[in-house]
Amino acid sequence: MEEKKFDLNFKLILTSKTISVVGGNILGFAMILFLVDFTASAALLGIVMAISQVPTFFITPFSGLLADRLDKKKLIVFFDILTALSNFLFLWMLRSEVYTIFNITALRMVKISIVVFAGTVFNAAVPRVVEEEQLVAANGALQSIAAIGLIGGSIIGGILFDVLGIELIAFASGVMFLISAAISMQIRIPHVKQKVVDSILRLVKNDMGESFKFLKNEKPIVFKLSLISASITFLLPPIFTVGLPTVVSLIFDQPITLSFAVAAFGMLLGGILAGKLKRLLEIRHIAKWMALMGLTCVGLAVIFLPFLTNQTVRFWAFNLVLSAILFMFSLLGTSFGAFTQKEVPAHLLGKVNSLLGMIPLMIGPLGTMTVGFLIEAVDLPIFFFAVALFTWGSAVICGYILKKYFKNQAQKKQAS
Repeated sequence: MEEKKFDLNFKLILTSKTISVVGGNILGFAMILFLVDFTASAALLGIVMAISQVPTFFITPFSGLLADRLDKKKLIVFFDILTALSNFLFLWMLRSEVYTIFNITALRMVKISIVVFAGTVFNAAVPRVVEEEQLVAANGALQSIAAIGLIGGSIIGGILFDVLGIELIAFASGVMFLISAAISMQIRIPHVKQKVVDSILRLVKNDMGESFKFLKNEKPIVFKLSLISASITFLLPPIFTVGLPTVVSLIFDQPITLSFAVAAFGMLLGGILAGKLKRLLEIRHIAKWMALMGLTCVGLAVIFLPFLTNQTVRFWAFNLVLSAILFMFSLLGTSFGAFTQKEVPAHLLGKVNSLLGMIPLMIGPLGTMTVGFLIEAVDLPIFFFAVALFTWGSAVICGYILKKYFKNQAQKKQAS
């Protein structure tokens, strides 16, 4: 049976998302280069990035409330415009030479919080604009866009940072978000108005309580797998955001732009192939993918063993192995996301995603700081082998949970 193609409405969403993601990553990558020069320390870079994530833990419950109750189209437009304004504020800081490590960190707090709000809205919107059998392909398309943003952002941001400077990048990124907002105004996302009859704090409390009750009583498997998903985000994304620029600049003395592009290509490939690998990405196979990803992490440890002395070989091996890890990480994200969207009713999806999103937000800053400190304090082979062991441990737990889940499903089916 031929897979149904996306309609024009979802294609407009993808176009808008592509422009905003590329625009955001161009500036995001340039800011990393700016901070690498500014801090000259993996530990300090990790601290800045970790602190930037802290507010998202507190605002995530409100993102679910907004995503479920307000017009998602208007929210997408609003967040694009708000991001554009934050980029122009950064431009003013640079032009006025009033930037410090503190106000840059504060600005990153704001920008990352906006990303959390916008991401929750997008996750809640997808099941409303595509059919259930298109969810894996839709999430794969969004993963591809994220990867395109990383690749395009690293290449364009790196070139512009070296040639034209970060001020032009901040301006261009702001303009791109305004263009994204204009396109988003043309999309259609079904919206049912809900009356707000209580205070915001009480609504958030009720939403979190309703979501927790739903997950505990009806879909505990979704909550358990979210914990597993969060466990692999503890160390792997920080290796890309903190470890890569530090290792490439301080150990290899090579362009960070090239490494970001090569590594992010794996994420792009994962997004592209997600729809084709739909059967292999069924939730029952996830533990195997995680085990394979742990084995690939061993490759990173081998690269930095003393017997391999050729720095050029080390450099390219590091990029390619990290690209393979991001390929599998992208596939896992697609599978986890599609499973949650299938198992959770559309009217609960925003608030449930908010509750589940608080899990990686709690451990994300800790993982970022951990990677920053360990890269400076521990030999790289030991560090990457420890990452492999951690990933294998998560895979074993995941396999046990899924085995028990499918056994219970089979028993329920027999009983009925």
